[in-house]
Amino acid sequence: MEVKKIFAWVLFSLIYAPAFSQITVGIEAKTYSYEESPKLSELQASDTAYSAVIITDKIINELYFTDQYGSESIGQELLFTFKTYHRRVRLNNDDAVQAYNKMYISMGGYKNLLDIKARSINPDGSVTEFNKDNMKFIENFQNAGPYNILALEGVQVGAEVEYIYTIQYLDNDLYGHIYVQGESPKKEFSYELIYPDKFEFLAKSYNGGPEMVLDTLNKDRLRLKVSAKDIKAHKEEEMSAGDATIQRIEFKLEANEYSGKSNIHSWKNASEAYTKNLYNEVEDTKTAKKERKALAKMAKKDLGLKIGSPDKEVIYAIEQYIKSDLRISDDGGKRLFHEIKEAKMLTEFAALRLYIRLLEYYGIEHQLVLTSSRFSKTFDGDFETYNFFEKYLLYFPQLDQFTDASASNYRIGLVPYGYCYHKGLFFKSKEIGGVKAFFPEIKEIPGTAYDQSYDNMDATIVFDDEFEKCKVNLKKETLGYNAAFLRPFFPLLTPDQKKEVLESSLQLTGEDTKVITYETKGLEMFGSMLDHPFFIEGQIEMDHLIEKAGANYLFKIGQIIGPQMEMYKSEDRKFAVETHYNHSYKRILRFTIPDGFQVKNLKDLNMDFYSAVEGKRTMEFVSSYDLQGNTLTVTVNEFYNEIRIPVERYEEYRTVINAAADFNKIVLVLEKK
Repeated sequence: MEVKKIFAWVLFSLIYAPAFSQITVGIEAKTYSYEESPKLSELQASDTAYSAVIITDKIINELYFTDQYGSESIGQELLFTFKTYHRRVRLNNDDAVQAYNKMYISMGGYKNLLDIKARSINPDGSVTEFNKDNMKFIENFQNAGPYNILALEGVQVGAEVEYIYTIQYLDNDLYGHIYVQGESPKKEFSYELIYPDKFEFLAKSYNGGPEMVLDTLNKDRLRLKVSAKDIKAHKEEEMSAGDATIQRIEFKLEANEYSGKSNIHSWKNASEAYTKNLYNEVEDTKTAKKERKALAKMAKKDLGLKIGSPDKEVIYAIEQYIKSDLRISDDGGKRLFHEIKEAKMLTEFAALRLYIRLLEYYGIEHQLVLTSSRFSKTFDGDFETYNFFEKYLLYFPQLDQFTDASASNYRIGLVPYGYCYHKGLFFKSKEIGGVKAFFPEIKEIPGTAYDQSYDNMDATIVFDDEFEKCKVNLKKETLGYNAAFLRPFFPLLTPDQKKEVLESSLQLTGEDTKVITYETKGLEMFGSMLDHPFFIEGQIEMDHLIEKAGANYLFKIGQIIGPQMEMYKSEDRKFAVETHYNHSYKRILRFTIPDGFQVKNLKDLNMDFYSAVEGKRTMEFVSSYDLQGNTLTVTVNEFYNEIRIPVERYEEYRTVINAAADFNKIVLVLEKK
């Protein structure tokens, strides 16, 4: 932010002065405090099930114009944020004591700690005040930036820790979110957003959380406030959308009478704000000239493609250059093209910018896309806020494929699965009077279908003459996300590591397996990740699949498909299932029944479990067998082509998932004739 740059030197010199300082302006935080003679809170019996219970969780977030930073004057009135935190927590066990016996306050972003006080209300009713002078400042705590840390010594199980502190900082974004729920229940929750009456803020609640209401604090200050009691703890469920299911509130500045602006965080404004630094040249003319020269050299010498080359060929070459010939890292990465050319290292944002400028150089149609992880928050196209912008993607309409320009372990055709199967903001460009303009549109970011991400197996089992061991001639073929867990990283491994990884991928049963031979193909990363599968073929030997039972033998055929996830019954499922990506498995298992034996329980191999929507199967686990002479062939088909399964169909999904685990337990009885 320009204002931050202007005053950075002032703020920096003030931050690293005293640990805290009193401000003299009339903010609400000055008059806010906790009660003088506290007593332990009365809890319900159910509260003891939690390690900690939040008695009070209150935040006052106040926007205030002032020329004071702490107790110092900066010579110009700016809009500061004053954020006051008040929390009181009952500690029910030793784990809670360990979690809350220190306070960690981030001081990054030119924050100034104005004041702090902390105490514990002990089980015997006494109160211990903690000395704020014992606070330690660490310039870079665990590589997370500057922190103030206050140790709360002597905290006991059964006590309540309480603290209040206020921080001051510049904040020009003026949008954000509030998490109402946490991992512990909250007896009282409150959040206040206080601001000048010439501002207009909007807020929206998600996942059943309480709504914010507007009132007038005084003649020229407004307040958006939310308060609630007895907030239940958020418990993440297996195969759910994770943090996206937590009760939260999004807020944003909608209008500013000081500037005369309205609809400030609109999608239209985003199209200008988020494309400017990506598509425009840098302002300094000398630097811009150096960048143009470096860009042309990359195109001619490194990519070696002429303008007018086929779109697909250019896109593949650009991606290969950025993700294989260069190194993407924000730790030491370069931003400017001529620096990148020399250092062969660039930041994540620079990777996106370079990708876009090379596409522009070759005249390749594309669209910038902004979205959020669906496991963080569902992208809401009806509430225009930049807080949904967690990730940049690129979309190529001519190929109908997406890419993540900064994800070196992905190539076009796949993006990290959290950023697809939901909506995003697309920017379509158009030349108007020689100037490039961008037009926003909310559209779906589709993921792969089940037959584009698969893990297929063909296994031929041969028993030895003593019926003690078996050899398995195994062929595996993977594509899409199923291949993305190995193929991108394989070229980076040492020969010994490659051998270890490939051999482990042939360890089907999770038990000791002797890998005799193996070979691979399809490990190259060039092109679309949906163009070519990854193959591994090998021969393995196992002695734990066969057991003697009297005159008969037990053959654990189900273990050949490998360990399977099993979902146990949930008494009260609250959230819909959110799967990672659509996918499928096809397994063919065959062996010759030894002479003099027959399989007693062939019918155990017949399984058919599925879930359907409007008569069409969206997921299934189906297995069957075919016996030709002494050759038994078992075919197993499993697929999932539905990302979200509502709660009312959870049992159907669980049944299909568990069918694979049930097959894994199948043991064939080879009976002596």
